[in-house]
Amino acid sequence: MGGDAPAVCTMACRWGRLLAAAIFLGIGAAACTTPAAIPSGDASVVSPIRLGIGSFYGDAETANLFVEVLRADLRRGGTSIGTFDASGAKLGAFDMPDWASWQARGASAAIGGRVEIRPDGRLLAQVRIWDVVARQELGGLQFDQPVEDRRLVAHAIANFAQEKLTGVKGSFLDRRIKISLKGTRYVMSISDSDGANEQAALSSPKPLLMPLWLPDRKFLTYVSLETSTPAVWLQEAASGMREPAAAAMQLVKACPSEAALFVPLPIQTPPEQLLEEGWEKHAGAACKARLLALANQAEAALARRRLGLPPRPAVKADSELSWAERVAKAIRPNIVFDVSLLTGNPAVDINAQLAPDGRVLGAIVEKPSGFPDWDAAALRGVLKTERLPLDVNGRVPPVFVLRMRPLH
Repeated sequence: MGGDAPAVCTMACRWGRLLAAAIFLGIGAAACTTPAAIPSGDASVVSPIRLGIGSFYGDAETANLFVEVLRADLRRGGTSIGTFDASGAKLGAFDMPDWASWQARGASAAIGGRVEIRPDGRLLAQVRIWDVVARQELGGLQFDQPVEDRRLVAHAIANFAQEKLTGVKGSFLDRRIKISLKGTRYVMSISDSDGANEQAALSSPKPLLMPLWLPDRKFLTYVSLETSTPAVWLQEAASGMREPAAAAMQLVKACPSEAALFVPLPIQTPPEQLLEEGWEKHAGAACKARLLALANQAEAALARRRLGLPPRPAVKADSELSWAERVAKAIRPNIVFDVSLLTGNPAVDINAQLAPDGRVLGAIVEKPSGFPDWDAAALRGVLKTERLPLDVNGRVPPVFVLRMRPLH
């Protein structure tokens, strides 16, 4: 294809682990309200929240990084939070602030904590945030992470602070995608929300454009001009594995302005606005939705490759299908299951009882696959189908056994 897709598992997997590792701390009744604004001379004026960032106890280098990232994130967040460095005031995760001193500094809220680098190379971080005006705790977090994750921990602290102070969830742990022309190659890279920790996800001599995360943020999609017919691709962020999903021509109706750039003759140099995340704000919701829908078409094929299975055979016309194949085709849309939870392609045998007109009267698992979740999903799919197609003689057997696999 001319493209090179290295894995970026280090960032993706660490990001997922971090979300699961945060522990809420409590030293008192945590308030759910946002902090009061600083009093002003005019009662009608609501001042921005001013967050004082105290000196964290412990490892100074990591503490300084936390402060740097926290201030930058909250500034980029577009909320009403203003920050100032109160490095002269030590404030730990289990201290009670000197309320009068913090108010004298002009703070309406304060954050502090402790960071420790253990001999085994792990980072223990404890943070807490307070409403200075109301003189109460808003909440606390603790992280136990590899030391190389400390920048991600800092972004998680910024998310925590923004939500506690404004009620608006932060997105500082989200990862960015961008495409850059480096020399003669187009390089698609993934980075932290602030552009740090950038890693190449794909390199190609031909243009790539319209990068977009899928909702689960484990997969990304984009349009590639690597082949003579431009195509939509689906790529797994952690492994770098990718799969063509559909011809880009299928985007024409939903994305007329964008599609005009690569259909029918691919452009040589795509405009910059199509290389960065955010292009969909100009293209519109319909264009974004269509690209995501096309990308999802490749998910099953990508799962098969991940498991080392051969590609699915070409789809046959209904007239060419056997009765068993038509039964499988009727049931498949009713099965909801995440194949990434499995190893291999296990088979479950479902015993189904049918009425003469094909209605499903009942079904049970006759021979389990060894994966109960898959067995339950397959059984639900059979029961949800309600009626199976008749054979060429207009009949169905009263009882028969279906052998079902998640990947077909």
